[in-house]
Amino acid sequence: MARKSPPISVSLYIAYVIVALTLGLMCVAFFRNATTIHRFDAGILPFKTWAYPLGTDDLGRDLLARLSVGTQISMTVGIATALVASAFGSAYGLLAGMLAGRVGDALMRVVDVLYSLPGLMVVVLLSVFLEPLLLNVVPPTLAPLAKLGSLVMALSFFSWPESARLIRGQVLALKEQEFVAAFYTLGGGLRRLIVVHFLPNLVPYVMISIMVAVPRAILTESTLSFIGLGMEAPLSSWGTLAYEGWFLIRVQPHVVLEASLAIALSMWAMNTLIRDLKARWAVS
Repeated sequence: MARKSPPISVSLYIAYVIVALTLGLMCVAFFRNATTIHRFDAGILPFKTWAYPLGTDDLGRDLLARLSVGTQISMTVGIATALVASAFGSAYGLLAGMLAGRVGDALMRVVDVLYSLPGLMVVVLLSVFLEPLLLNVVPPTLAPLAKLGSLVMALSFFSWPESARLIRGQVLALKEQEFVAAFYTLGGGLRRLIVVHFLPNLVPYVMISIMVAVPRAILTESTLSFIGLGMEAPLSSWGTLAYEGWFLIRVQPHVVLEASLAIALSMWAMNTLIRDLKARWAVS
């Protein structure tokens, strides 16, 4: 009998709405200018005028447009990190699972060592080390992207061990299935076993690995930006906006509140969707 899918709860509907609004917010920056300074419009509160629905900052910049750019940057960091980390981690975990014995155990000891390192410190050190290298490669007009690229690579290095551990565990479980012994008995090869039988069974776990890595990368990047070690203007992420708004909290508290609310709601929505997908795909 087919397994029934869990019912859709009210919280899940709200999570879908928040994700849709987040994706829509990313498009606002194409129609509004986030960098133009209007000093006579500085400090406008939210919903006070239709010209600035979310108000302005201390320089008169449109916060709706700045929040849209921040959404683009934060989502870019999160999605790029998740794809890179999950791709490398899944391949590493598959290799470690297929190479049973001492070789596979040695590969996982590397993962254990990386797990023992302080994550934020590793990300900061790698980002600081990689940014000058990227600045020597990209043209001057794309210099702001060097920070983005270095942060994505540093976050990917911090994130891939979890994907590797998850995929290796599933590969070891699949190798114990009866169909594997039957496959070898019928003369099947290792490559066909991996491509035809293992990879389709690993797809849900890879997808969950990607989705789990997105909010984690966004939250880590926001934390680093909030303490001044992450993204910088003109590529201001949610964390950067919160960092700038913190210094204005007494006179313009809406700046930091809007950025913080965007982070909190998006994290809750993503984690709600992840829990639902885990339940539907029976992924632990």
